[in-house]
Amino acid sequence: ATRGWYDTESIALDGSMGGKALVLDLESLGYKVSQGETHWQGTAKLGGAAAPTMAASARSLATTVDAIGQNLRLLGVERLSLDEATLDASGFAAKHVEADTLRAFGPPGVTDPSAYVAAVGTLATDKLVFEAGKRISARHMKLDDAEIELERDEKGALRLTGILAALGGGQEASEPGKAARIVVGDLVLGGKSRIQFVDRSVDPPAKIALGPVKLHLGELDTEEPNRAVPIELETDIGRYAKLDLKGSAKPFTDKVNVDVQGKLTGFELTSLSGYLSRYLGYDLSRGRLDTEMHVKIVDGALDSTSQLTITNLTVAEGKSAASRALQKNLEISLDSALSLLRDSDDVIRLNVPVTGDIASPDFDLSDAINTAIGNAMKRTVTTLLTVAFPVGGLIVAIVDSSGDKALKFKPIEFQGGEVDLSATARDYLDTIAKLLAARPARETRP
Repeated sequence: ATRGWYDTESIALDGSMGGKALVLDLESLGYKVSQGETHWQGTAKLGGAAAPTMAASARSLATTVDAIGQNLRLLGVERLSLDEATLDASGFAAKHVEADTLRAFGPPGVTDPSAYVAAVGTLATDKLVFEAGKRISARHMKLDDAEIELERDEKGALRLTGILAALGGGQEASEPGKAARIVVGDLVLGGKSRIQFVDRSVDPPAKIALGPVKLHLGELDTEEPNRAVPIELETDIGRYAKLDLKGSAKPFTDKVNVDVQGKLTGFELTSLSGYLSRYLGYDLSRGRLDTEMHVKIVDGALDSTSQLTITNLTVAEGKSAASRALQKNLEISLDSALSLLRDSDDVIRLNVPVTGDIASPDFDLSDAINTAIGNAMKRTVTTLLTVAFPVGGLIVAIVDSSGDKALKFKPIEFQGGEVDLSATARDYLDTIAKLLAARPARETRP
């Protein structure tokens, strides 16, 4: 090996510098870095036996990092600003970092934000510290006007997962060791930020658009996994729905730990028809959901409750075996149950608890949902009929008619030799009339 001046001599800089363009081909690492106009002011010492040092502020335009041979732009920043940045043997730090028009994971040369996995109008962070292999921290981080594209393909794989696999990110580290500690004082997502989610693994594909999104996460610390991180989320979903969530999570524990409460209003269920078809076995063509929910997961043990209000629901039995599972849990036909649950305004109200150990390999989401909804519908129908027919002998009976489960009213009895109804029979008919009047969708036949 040969030794050049850089190995034995050092150079010190003190002042300001500027440049029009810089290109670095890091072929050994598989990256290409390009930078446009740059202005730098501060001090630096390079070369010699000591590690390089720097204390400066800098501004640069049109910074890009591309993956060589992958036709993939890992990062693009129109304007990058570093205030009071330092570099020494321990790592890198900056008092304030700001980036405008940031794009990540997309095709080189394309400016459309939707072509990238993530796009951010402005990213700002204070007290950024990077100690290689040890620590990454920031006192505060704020992202405005972010556009995030999440997509699952037909096999259920996330688009970003495929990108990382192509770059070798899915492989195990050749020299495994302790991961760097990550600490963020708080993280805020705001402005006109939007999240677009598309899931092509269900038919029809599920499409959900969130925005504008307002998200606030409290202090994150990977080395304090038992610390609950506060979460606040406000967003519109589609044109009419709104979601508000508040609670906390422990994102760094081995098992899932979440405790959130929220309210969802005006949500069009048709956007989830692919999931409903897969997990419930019914095709949905119309319906709106309003719900108040409380989801609590302690070390993987799920215990959630949702108060559902469903308006103008229209469903038809699909091809999935899940419909038979729901039918089994319900114990009567879905049409019969829905027609009883609907009020005169075509509104259905259900209280749906869902429990289970999501960490267990035996946990089946579709079975948990089917059981929860089937039990909730059965319980609500039973309560309705018990209130409507408080006298035990007058409660309707659940029978099997021609192979189809249905509801049948007890017959009206006459006294022997009498043609007039008794007072009890008249009260019974009045109760039936009120029940049917309140539920005009309920079909009856002799």
